[in-house]
Amino acid sequence: MRKLNNPKPFTRIRESLFWRISGLFLLIFVLLGIAFVVITIVLAKRYSDETTQKLNANVAPHMLKHVTPFINGQVNEESLEIIMHSMMAVNPSLEVYILDPQGKILSSVVLHKKVNRRTVSVEPIKDFLEDNGKSLIYGDDPRNPGKSKIFSAAPVYEDGALLGYVYMILASEEYDTITSALQESYLLK
Repeated sequence: MRKLNNPKPFTRIRESLFWRISGLFLLIFVLLGIAFVVITIVLAKRYSDETTQKLNANVAPHMLKHVTPFINGQVNEESLEIIMHSMMAVNPSLEVYILDPQGKILSSVVLHKKVNRRTVSVEPIKDFLEDNGKSLIYGDDPRNPGKSKIFSAAPVYEDGALLGYVYMILASEEYDTITSALQESYLLK
């Protein structure tokens, strides 16, 4: 009797092809899982930012009902300190800035006083005011150049002239630190 062919090479090819296809599917599932986690995190952050901004859109205008940020065209530091510290005691994630009409920071009340910018762009502020806080809009973060944050804003007028803006960052650096720690904790779980 003569052996026709050795079936082992064909078996090896089939097994090799099976493992290659299995490995490819495993890789695809892992990549899809990673993409799902990343997309979920990004969308959850945007959802949280939009919710926070919409809930707090009127914080800056409300503050103006209780304090006069300017007197005779000059920043009224004394009254700002009182009201802003009260607001920050209730919500420590707030950072409050008084801006001139071009976005120059005239005064600020922030924890740890680490403000790294002297100006912020007024375009997002104008967009926010025009939209009445209905859409998610990010503005410059005075403490972290190049980063954007959610905010509330209100124009400040004296005798019909625009003196500047109250610009309130709604999610401070401390808020970001806590959010990052919680995010890592949830990822590990």
